[in-house]
Amino acid sequence: MLWRRLSFFALPPIVSLCVALCYATEIMPSTLEYMTDFSDTIIIGHVNDKYSYWENKKIYTNIAIDVEKFVKSPRGETSSSIELKIPGGKVGDIGFEVDQAPVFRVGEKVMLFLRKINGNYFPYGFNYGVYQIFWDDEQKKEFINGPLFNQLEHYNLRTMQAVRNREPLGKRKLEPFLERVARLVK
Repeated sequence: MLWRRLSFFALPPIVSLCVALCYATEIMPSTLEYMTDFSDTIIIGHVNDKYSYWENKKIYTNIAIDVEKFVKSPRGETSSSIELKIPGGKVGDIGFEVDQAPVFRVGEKVMLFLRKINGNYFPYGFNYGVYQIFWDDEQKKEFINGPLFNQLEHYNLRTMQAVRNREPLGKRKLEPFLERVARLVK
């Protein structure tokens, strides 16, 4: 009898704590070295198409990427396109947003750090693996911008230690960044 009374008072706070912890998930930005190593495939490409649909009472968005270049391809992939399956999207009047999920625009050029899970490609750490590439008319060069260049701290996910971001904040020239990633891939 005493056990029932104690469990009646103790169980709700424990359940509440567990629920709060389950929903307190945060994706931590990691270092370029870890992100490059952890990714199965790294590509540069153009967003060709995107469409949202229902699957098992959830909304997903498929993103079609025309691959311009494979920066990392351990299986020697040479496919001209890759499709991503991202949770969230809008079907008719119903929209479903997922925190930290990347947003793509048809026509944009991107660099993607991808991991293949159950036959589907996912950007590393959702939006942390997605980088926008754009042309600067004034400097006549391509630049890249993304999460790696916008965070003051990153995390070494091998040691779980916070490290100061060594990357300059803001956009970077694409070619030197690509050369650096290519050196990390080897």
